[in-house]
This record gives sequence, structure tokens and C-alpha cells, in this order.
Amino acid sequence: MKFYDYVNCKEGERVMASNKSKLRTVLVLGLSLLMIPTPVYAENSSDTEITTKWYSEIVSDMLAKGVISDTAGLEEPLTRGNMADILIATGKFSDSRYAVNPFSDLSTRCREYDNIMRLYNSHVFVGSVDQNGDLVAQANGLLTREQAAAFIVRAFNLEGTTENLICKFKDKQDISEYALENILICEKLNLISGYEDGTFKPQNNISKIEFLTILNKLFEHGLDSNVN
Repeated sequence: MKFYDYVNCKEGERVMASNKSKLRTVLVLGLSLLMIPTPVYAENSSDTEITTKWYSEIVSDMLAKGVISDTAGLEEPLTRGNMADILIATGKFSDSRYAVNPFSDLSTRCREYDNIMRLYNSHVFVGSVDQNGDLVAQANGLLTREQAAAFIVRAFNLEGTTENLICKFKDKQDISEYALENILICEKLNLISGYEDGTFKPQNNISKIEFLTILNKLFEHGLDSNVN
């Protein structure tokens, strides 16, 4: 065997040995990765594990009904625009047409425009008057607990007599005059309740899951059939 043939042979053996070593390393790393436990999250949960939360069944029901399409932001404050999306997604409101947009702050470019206008036509989304005397929708404004009660009552025609109902919440002085009757109706129907300290905290922002919980109770009690 010539010298250069010997050298080439030895070099080939070295390369093959090196490749085998690399292959063994890759296989070991691959098996190690397979053995690492991976946390299981609910689908579309935005990295928030909900399977052990108190509201997991409620979320499952809302997903099944198509009221929500994912589980993002469940514990975050709900905006008025997002609330409109949720109500429309219940499928309880007709796709009514409209001619004039009465809200000075609601543009046709707003993502929630169509849903807010549908609820406006159904006398559910009435808006509020700002300091300039203009009717505003405040689509990006956060929804309070007392506002949520008012929307639920209007959306599902839950109006009823409240003559003999007494507000037992310790912070009833914080409830706006327009919202008191709505809160009493929702409480009577077991749709809402106060906190352990006896307060209602009407001006606190309501979270997405809290609003969905009210809807879930409404569905369970069969109160969702009488809509505009």
C-alpha cells in the first residue's frame, strides 16, 4: 500500500468515527427531550392553564356554544366592545339593519362597530352622554359590575317589579340610581351575588369570566329565550 493510500484510509476511518460519535450525541439529546415532562394547557388558553380553575366547566360550555372562540383574557377586565361581541355570539339577536350611527365616538373602522350597532337597534346598547352632550359608545371603556347588570337585564328582557325587593348590600350608596333596579332583578334571579363582606362593589370593573358566569347562569335558568 502506497503512503498516500494509507493516509486516505486512516482519514476516512477518523471521519466515520467522528460521524458515529455525533449521531450518538444527537440520539441521546433527542431521547432526553422526549423524556422532559410538558405542561398541558387548554386549547387557545394563551399560556394560562384553566383546567384546574373554578370556572373550567363554564369556559367549556361557552366554547361549545360558540359564545367565545378562545380562552384569552378570561380574568382581565371586560371592555364594552368585547361585551357586545359576547352578547352577539350567543346567537340570540337578529342581524337587524340600521341607518344612522348615533355615537359620536364610534367609527365604522371600529372592530366592534357592527355588533354594537346591532345591540343598539335591539335597545340593549344605549350608550351614555358625555360632558359635551354627545351620545358615546365608549367601546374601549371598561365595563363595571353595575353596567353589566344593566346590559343583562336589557339584553334578555328581565324587567320585572322590584317593589318589595330590598338592597342588602352594605355599599348600596355606591350603586348608581339607574342601575339599582337592574342589580335587584339580577340578584333575585340568582344571576349575581355580592362579596363575602356583604358588598357588591358596583363601580369595580367586571372580568370576562365574571360576565360569562352570569351568562352561564342565565342559560341554566332558561332565561335566554326572551330577547329583542
